[in-house]
Amino acid sequence: MKRAGKERKPKSSVQKLDAQKLPSELRRAFRGAANPETKKSYEAYMRYQEEYLGLKAPAVITITKKIIAPYSAEELDGVWQRLIQSRYAEEKFAGIVIYQFKILKNSDKSWRKDLKSIASLVNDNHVFWWATCDGLAGRVV
Repeated sequence: MKRAGKERKPKSSVQKLDAQKLPSELRRAFRGAANPETKKSYEAYMRYQEEYLGLKAPAVITITKKIIAPYSAEELDGVWQRLIQSRYAEEKFAGIVIYQFKILKNSDKSWRKDLKSIASLVNDNHVFWWATCDGLAGRVV
């Protein structure tokens, strides 16, 4: 017997991707893989200018690539800037990795088209330490 009113739609077993939740998802994955000794040594080496979660660059790249795999370049456009605005160096690096491996390789974008966005990240003091600057310049520009 059908009820009057709206029909219920069956729940989909496929989760809809939400790129806006990606920074939180990455942070959870990074924290799960973090090493307190790496955090301590990186922060000391960087003279406590940036805050670290405790991951080495290869782990950040591996985790980031795995998590962003199902997303299109279009879905990730904008997410990379939000990550670079993070207080954590690994999240900044993840933003650079997303831009390098997903945005530039899978869209018609070039860093020249995003130069104003990149410049504003520097001017707004989100790229203020040599490690992030070198990562952005060496991998993107």
